Amino acid sequence: MKIRHGSTRSVFIIRGLAIKMPRLYIKRVFRAIINREHVKYALPRLYLGRASNRLEWTTWREHRSKHLCPVLWCDPWGWLLVAKRADTCDDKGCNHVYAIYSIFEKNNIKVGDNEENDIHTGNIGHIGKNVVIVDYGN
Repeated sequence: MKIRHGSTRSVFIIRGLAIKMPRLYIKRVFRAIINREHVKYALPRLYLGRASNRLEWTTWREHRSKHLCPVLWCDPWGWLLVAKRADTCDDKGCNHVYAIYSIFEKNNIKVGDNEENDIHTGNIGHIGKNVVIVDYGN
């Protein structure tokens, strides 16, 4: 089992599955309790992680594109999302990154750090020969 952490979610990679959960920042919770602050303000990323799971689930249900990593299940509140595991460009060196970028550019999808999406080499992978976007919940 591998564990990866993004800014809003943690991903547990188990065999052929990627299980995504909102990232918990335990130190922030304890600090909020000790300082008598409202815990809601200590956990903004928790809410963003749940929203990302729900967005990824609804995007998959609506589009089911071959360029999106398949989502198998998500609970209604966004606490848990189960998707197929894809080998990302971070896992194995991707020789085809520039080819992938050209596919997105032909379809008028902006690639890189921008306000519209979060597509970069770490979020692009493949399942077999099919190139997919791994994290499209942002």
